[in-house]
Formats: sequence, C-alpha cells, structure tokens
Amino acid sequence: LVLDKPFIGVNHLEAHLYAALLDDPHVEFPMLVVLVSGGNTLFVEMRGHGDFSVIGQTIDDAAGEAFDKVARFLDLGHPGGPAIDREAKSGNPDAIEFPRGLTLARDLIDHKYDFSFSGLKTAVSRYLAKTPSYLRADVAASFQEAVVDVLLTKAIGAAKATGIETLIIAGGVAANSRLRDLASER
Repeated sequence: LVLDKPFIGVNHLEAHLYAALLDDPHVEFPMLVVLVSGGNTLFVEMRGHGDFSVIGQTIDDAAGEAFDKVARFLDLGHPGGPAIDREAKSGNPDAIEFPRGLTLARDLIDHKYDFSFSGLKTAVSRYLAKTPSYLRADVAASFQEAVVDVLLTKAIGAAKATGIETLIIAGGVAANSRLRDLASER
C-alpha cells in the first residue's frame, strides 16, 4: 500500500493446493491433495479451479508440528522436518514400533480420513524417558516411518474411495525424502 501497488489477498493453504501446477501445469482434475505443513495436515479433493473440499484433517497436531516437537526431544534443532529426515537416513525405521493414530477399524468410523499425531509425540517422549541408551537415528527413523505410513495409507485409501487417480503431496513436509520415496513406491 505504501508503494501504491495493488494488494492481492492469497489464501496460504489454497496456494499450497496449486503448488503442484507450478511443476506440471498439465496436471488434470480431479486430484487429491495431501497438504502437510508445520501447522496443517489436510486431505483436499480438488475437482477444478476453485472447486475443492476438505475430506480429512488433523484432529489435534499437524504432522509438521510433530516433526518439530520430536526434533526438540532429540536435540536436533529447528525446523524439525529436515533435521529428522537427515538423522533418519542412518537409522532403522523398524527399530521401534510407534503408534499409527486413527488407523484402527473403530477409528475409521468417525475419522476415516482424519489424522492424530499427538499420541505419536507422546509415545516418542515416553520411549526416550524410559530408554536412556536409545539410538537417536533409530528413534528419528521410526518416528518418521510412523508419520509417513499414516499419511500414505490414508491418502491411498482416500484416492481409491473417491476414484481419484492423481495424488499430490504439498506443503513443507512434502520435502521429506522418506515421504517422497514411499509415495512413489506405493
């Protein structure tokens, strides 16, 4: 306004939804967007430009928040996502069986495409408290695997249920190497 330039409002989350079109402007609708960032974890069904709806979301902490908190537990610094991703590369993702929130059959009745990462954060905290000789890389890899597994299991289920063949992962957490590798694999 001071520079006498036009002021254009942009919805932060909507910008994440369209980010995939920067890489490939020929992506066709409909598409399912897994929007994972520091403060948001959503499934958005995009049927066309401006025609979208949220079909699932976190009921507590976002995936990015969980990465940040667990990175603090492990003294890995901030932002937590890249720090955990780096540390996890030398760890065993199967070393610790951390919980996968809202994935049990009873959870899927009311929260089929919703997420919960607060219990996972608590599980990591408790594991660290009772296991003083833990291997940081194994904790990072096992935690990361739990988050990625939930995101992709639910995303693929939602894509199949809606008949949508295009799956987009957007937001800061989309840069996670394990998420990208496992998404391609699955």
